Amino acid sequence: MLRALRLLPLAEAHLSSLHRCQLSYIIYAPASATCLLSACSSANTTTSQIADIIGASAAVSRRAFGSQAEVWTWGKGEEGQLGHATENLEKQPKRVDVLLYTTSSSGAEDSSKASSGSANVTPSSSTSGASQTRGVDSGSEPGGGNERQAFAGQVSCGLFHSAALLEGLLFTWGKGQGGRLGIGDDQPRYQPARVPLDDVSAVALGGLHSLAVTGDGRAWSWGFGMFGALGHGDYTNAYEPTLIRGPWENKGDRVVTISGGGAHSAAVTAAGAVYTWGRDEGEGRLGLGGAGAAGGSPTPLQVHGIEGHVVAAACGGFHTLCLTDDGRVWSFGANANGELGRESSSKGGPQPIRALEGRRIRHVACGGYHSAAVTEDGVMLTWGHGGHAQLGHGELRSERTPRELQRTGGYSRGERTETGSLGGRSH
Repeated sequence: MLRALRLLPLAEAHLSSLHRCQLSYIIYAPASATCLLSACSSANTTTSQIADIIGASAAVSRRAFGSQAEVWTWGKGEEGQLGHATENLEKQPKRVDVLLYTTSSSGAEDSSKASSGSANVTPSSSTSGASQTRGVDSGSEPGGGNERQAFAGQVSCGLFHSAALLEGLLFTWGKGQGGRLGIGDDQPRYQPARVPLDDVSAVALGGLHSLAVTGDGRAWSWGFGMFGALGHGDYTNAYEPTLIRGPWENKGDRVVTISGGGAHSAAVTAAGAVYTWGRDEGEGRLGLGGAGAAGGSPTPLQVHGIEGHVVAAACGGFHTLCLTDDGRVWSFGANANGELGRESSSKGGPQPIRALEGRRIRHVACGGYHSAAVTEDGVMLTWGHGGHAQLGHGELRSERTPRELQRTGGYSRGERTETGSLGGRSH
């Protein structure tokens, strides 16, 4: 029965300028093992129309898990960034082939398979009974054991590439130029391919580069190095994950989260410090302040001037947001479109967004020229460039201060997201 279903909030969504990745949880109904509901929608799909795009989801075997996570993508696919093994444009959300990997007969993960970077391509049945191939690119033969669905913990989109993090395993697909997929070459991949990096806890894709954090608190990067956004001290490309030797290492600190922008990056450590690196054209996106910051830095440098313990950072096209544990948001960088949430620019370093005082912010996100924040009670605010309706206020205009998003249009009710990211100039 549909009313017996329990729907979890959307766990992760990430946008690029041309495509979108979304992670949606599938929950089994207590009264029916085959009745599923997918929390996935597009700009043309309201929450009341979700059932129309369930497709073959109801065929998933219950022996895998009581719940399952799936990745859906849509938009332009000419570089393979949608992960559907084609270059087709998808006008509606379409599920990426389910990622499977082998477990032992006891149910434990086959560590030999995981560490070698392989993932199974296994046949499974659709609702029509036809056999179809699901899985990811693999360099070895599938092993024995019981296949099970992997829980996707995070998705991220670059300009022409995408990534999904599944229980410590990282997969990328799309355009490979410059090594941005991290799998050793610059060739495109039209289906998810395993990145040779274990125990990944976070992933973030910039425009032309990629970043990740592993469980031991180390930060890694790969892709285009011409802007210094990799943080390796040079401007060369990296075709596989390469360790970032940041100042936090000498302080006994560890990286907990990371963010990639158009040509710069940021990392937040367990001690509450934030470090930035990459391109800075004098607008202050690195938050280092002063004329000497023009040109940027190819190595991580600590940002000073933020009061409190930083817990998250978000990089936009030319600006950056930082969130502290007391719920305040600090911004710095370009402000031509109001993306900093105030009238003045911030070339001298981080400044708090006064318009958000009195609200406790839980999440922040940046697009190319716009920004967003979600409060602890689920209220979303957006600001910055709005000429393409990307702010969601029903108007084609920019906002220089945060404006609360209203529930409008055909939505029957709002659904609060756990996390979300803006990666595009126009959405």
